[in-house]
Amino acid sequence: MVKLMEESTEVFLEHGGHHFSGGFSIKNDHIFTFGENLVTSMDKLGEEARVKEEVIIDAEISINDINQFFINELTKLSPFGTGNRKPLFLIKNVKPKSVDIFGKQKDHTKIIFPTENGTLEAITFFQKPDSFTFTPKEDVPCNIVANVERSFFMGRAQIRVMIQDVLPV
Repeated sequence: MVKLMEESTEVFLEHGGHHFSGGFSIKNDHIFTFGENLVTSMDKLGEEARVKEEVIIDAEISINDINQFFINELTKLSPFGTGNRKPLFLIKNVKPKSVDIFGKQKDHTKIIFPTENGTLEAITFFQKPDSFTFTPKEDVPCNIVANVERSFFMGRAQIRVMIQDVLPV
């Protein structure tokens, strides 16, 4: 985020931070457009904006393992942050029901997976399907590297899979 803020200095009164934390104040005339400026900065910087970290898979799970009980158990490991990162899971051999891009700039990915208990939404921000190691496609098996969390979106709680990467089977 700090690299993106440095690329978009015209929208901020002040900004700063480091790899684990950042803060900013926005100029009044940019309050409604600063998000678009950050997306433009991300597009301009590309891979240079990403922080490269070693990927450590904490556990392999099944898509059917992801339910309210799993979330309740995962919550016992929190709070997550520096020194206690969110667990990263490998979900093998899953077949997307749908793969869509969304957002005002069409720069986020949503994949819906069928499970024993209905469907499960997996998303990532600022990545399109072709930016993963393997491009996910409807009804084509793949492996997912992701965090699992409880999300509160539009006033309702839901279980969400936050995609880090998509790999071939």
